[in-house]
Amino acid sequence: MTDFKIIVLDDDPTGSQTVHSCPLLLRWDVETLVTGLRHPSLLCFILANTRSLSTEAAAARTREICRNLQQAIAQLRLQHWLIISRGDSTLRGHFWTEPQAIAAELGPFQAQFLVPAFLEGGRITRQGWHLLRTPRGDRPLHETEFAQDPLFGYRTSYLPTFLATQARDPSLSDRIPVLTADNLETAFTTAFTTSDRWFVVDAETPDQLQQFANRLKAAVLNHGHYLCRSAASLLSALAQLPLQPIAPQQFGQLNPQHRTGVVVVGSWTTISTGQLEALLEQPQVAAIAVPIEPFVESDGRDRPPLAADLDRQIQQALQQGQTPVIFTERQFHACSSPEQQQELSRAIADFLADRVCALPAEIGYLVCKGGITTNTILANLDAAIVELRGQIRTGVNLVQLPADYQKFPSLPIVSFPGNIGDRHDLVTIQQILSSAS
Repeated sequence: MTDFKIIVLDDDPTGSQTVHSCPLLLRWDVETLVTGLRHPSLLCFILANTRSLSTEAAAARTREICRNLQQAIAQLRLQHWLIISRGDSTLRGHFWTEPQAIAAELGPFQAQFLVPAFLEGGRITRQGWHLLRTPRGDRPLHETEFAQDPLFGYRTSYLPTFLATQARDPSLSDRIPVLTADNLETAFTTAFTTSDRWFVVDAETPDQLQQFANRLKAAVLNHGHYLCRSAASLLSALAQLPLQPIAPQQFGQLNPQHRTGVVVVGSWTTISTGQLEALLEQPQVAAIAVPIEPFVESDGRDRPPLAADLDRQIQQALQQGQTPVIFTERQFHACSSPEQQQELSRAIADFLADRVCALPAEIGYLVCKGGITTNTILANLDAAIVELRGQIRTGVNLVQLPADYQKFPSLPIVSFPGNIGDRHDLVTIQQILSSAS
């Protein structure tokens, strides 16, 4: 165990998409937290999956995790630690609620930082504006499809105003400075007066982000107490890891017997749909569509026969040497309230996770597209801790179940966020994992 720990509360399983060789905790009882914090890695991820929850439930889960963390930190006598509330680089999630819950249990903090830049995915922050880099120029995130999210939509990507809107306190915007290289020290030298002292961090280049990370780490090692709400790029800047032990093109070695794998696509973003279409064009792929209508009806009567039919299709495809690609129908069903929308998403994710649990033990790998889909599948597999091996594509994690896991020992599982990648990335990942080269 290192003397300094970066403890990440991840709102879905994709926040470790820039690092490797660290534990991802799927439970947060004190015993599991102690085991995770004892890992030799600088990083410890706790997969809270709060993005799939209501505001109230997300706050309650975050506070529960933090209360247990407090006990684990005390038990290990950990002196230097930094809490990262990892959120989406496209600004979807409980950006105010979760840091507030953390501060209530583990604060007060000398400063809190909003750092949503994900440079690997083209999300940057300039003069407080969060932007998406495109071939046609940089676009404010509120002008993209991500801002139209039915649960976490927003109207501005000027981050001080975005955070103030989340807090339902318009005056907060004027009290949130934007940190650049020129005024970085103000966050660490100004007298500590209140526990809601927020800063937005500009980040357009790795050097700019590294400068902030170095200053933050130095402050923590000097017994500073800070909290970040950030995307994944800050984590790699803080950890400064060497190259991952297994190169992306060599991950097929984790499937040495060339066994057929399974792909599950729950995300319905435009990016995900394009990747799915490209994969379904490949030979030896079996398309298995999951209709949405049985989940819209509240009584769920149609789900058991649907499950039996899909399990039969999956089994038949595997017996024929085909790769089953299980995907939700591409149309989006709008519910009458955010709560109903979340219930629908959870019901579908649980159904997909049940299909994974019913898979035969002989599969060679599993690819999950979509953060909530991945987290639900991992949670239902009921492993306390999985090991992050690294990225199989830029921003795309590969984790491995423990060697002593009863049904799927050492199974490689890809956690592919719904909002990144090019059209052929699913195809490439499937081809890599099917090869033992």
